[in-house]
Amino acid sequence: MINNILLAVDFSDKSNKAFNYAVDLKNKYKAELTVLNVNEEFLNKDEMVMSRVKVDEVMKSNEEIALNVKEKFKDMLSALDVLDSSNIKIILREGSASKEIVEYADENKCDLIILGSNSQSKITELLIGSTSKTVMKNSKIPVFVIPLID
Repeated sequence: MINNILLAVDFSDKSNKAFNYAVDLKNKYKAELTVLNVNEEFLNKDEMVMSRVKVDEVMKSNEEIALNVKEKFKDMLSALDVLDSSNIKIILREGSASKEIVEYADENKCDLIILGSNSQSKITELLIGSTSKTVMKNSKIPVFVIPLID
C-alpha cells in the first residue's frame, strides 16, 4: 500500500509533469504527498568562513530562496488546477539532491519516491551521474522516474 509519497522537484516547468503523476497517485491511494526541493547552493558555516561571506547575508539569501520556493509551489498548484491540497506539504532542504532525497525518504518512512529526469548529455552523466540514477541506486523503496522531455 502506498501511504506516503515523496516528490522531488526543482520547480522548473518540466517538473509539473512529475507533479501531475504524484497528485494522481496521492488521490488514488489517499496518500500523503511531500514535495521536496533541495537547494544545492547553500553554504555551510565552514564554507562561509573560507569564502569570507557574511553569515547575515547568507541567512537573508536563504530566507529569500525559501519564500521563492513557496511561491513556486503555489504557482504549480494553481497551474495544474489542484483543488485539494490537503495532505500535500512542502519541504526545503539544502545539500546534495540525491543524498537529501534518499535520506528524507528513509527518515519519513516514505513508500515511493517520484522524480523527474532531465535528459543530460552522456558526458555530464558519465562525469557526475544523474540525480535520478543516484537515487535509484541508493533508495530502499521504489523510485518512479518521469522523463521530462518536451
